[in-house]
Order: sequence, then C-alpha cells, then structure tokens
Amino acid sequence: MTPRYEPWEDALIVERYQADGPEKLALKMPGRTRQGIHSRAGVLGVRAPKAPDWTLREDNILRRYHPDFAKVERLLVHRTRDAIQTRSQTLGLGRYKPWRPDEKEVFRKVAALHSDSEIAAMLGRTATSVEAYRLKHSKVRRHGKKAPIVPVINDVYDLATRRGVVISKLASALGCGRIKRGDARHRMSITAVATIVEVLGGELYAEWSD
Repeated sequence: MTPRYEPWEDALIVERYQADGPEKLALKMPGRTRQGIHSRAGVLGVRAPKAPDWTLREDNILRRYHPDFAKVERLLVHRTRDAIQTRSQTLGLGRYKPWRPDEKEVFRKVAALHSDSEIAAMLGRTATSVEAYRLKHSKVRRHGKKAPIVPVINDVYDLATRRGVVISKLASALGCGRIKRGDARHRMSITAVATIVEVLGGELYAEWSD
C-alpha cells in the first residue's frame, strides 16, 4: 500500500510541479514514483507543465516499440503513459496487427525499391505500420525512388560506348543525377537512369519473379 503523502511533499508538489515536472520531483521525494507524483498533483489541483513538442526521434521510438507502452515509457522518461498513448493515436498506430509470413516476404522483396506508402498500398496496411516494421525488423532503409540497379547501368554504359556517348556529359546536359558504373554500393536515382535510357532510345521497366 502506498504511504500517505506528507504535508511537506504536498507543499513541494504545489510549489514546484509546474516548473520541475514529475521526473525532477521524484528525485527529491524518495519512495515516490513519477506516475504517483503526477496523480497526486491532479488530486491537489495542480496543472501539469506544458510538455514540449514531440521530436522525430521520439516518434520513431514510439513507432518501433508500439504497443509496448511500458518500454516506450522507460525510453522516454519525460513522457507520461497518457501522453504516449495519445501520441500513438495521433500517429495512427492504433491496435497492433501482426505481420503474416506472406506480408514479410513481400516486404523483403520490395523494401529497397518502394516507399513505405507504396508498400502499404500493396499490403493493405498503413504507411505508419510499414515504417514501424522497417525500423524494427529491417536493415533496409527507405530509399524512395533510389535502388541498386547496377545491371541496368552496365547495359546503359555498353550502349553509350558503342554510340560514342560519354554518360557523365550526357547526364550533365540533361540536368539529371550522376550515375556510376559497376559499384553495387552506389545508389542512383531511378529518375536519372530512366531519363538517360529514354534519350538513348530504350525503356526502363521492372520485373519480379518468385
């Protein structure tokens, strides 16, 4: 059973709660938890201090560990459980829907080639759900319209060589992104590649096989 609050504790909450918040007060009140102090402040009619705006880092932590609110609360020590749950609703996280094996397989195949919104449309999920899955389970980060397309680049270079075209000068003249041959670590804009392919009289398309 939680011991009753002493008069000095109530006085400290009334005086310092809005300025310090429950986290700092917990350090000054041995045996009292952040949540307990927050609840006591409500009983005493003390309004909570205005919380700072949520940062991108906090949102990513919430997406990654949702719906494990206890873990999110440990990682975001200055956010209350109510604040975390409210933010999860704002982000559209809702109730967790487990990923089926076939959904994971589709994600594995297309993660490097498509945005989270595009993958969400394929799977009938929300973009937030796909982003959370990517952050938690995948080493592949979102590349938007960028993807490893080295075989296509090699074909483009071979054709350009036969025609006496210098790819770097062509890309510069077209005002599109730089492309580089034969380096699997280098990622190039599909838009730039498609532009050059079209100028050379070709057509860029994608094909998947199971």
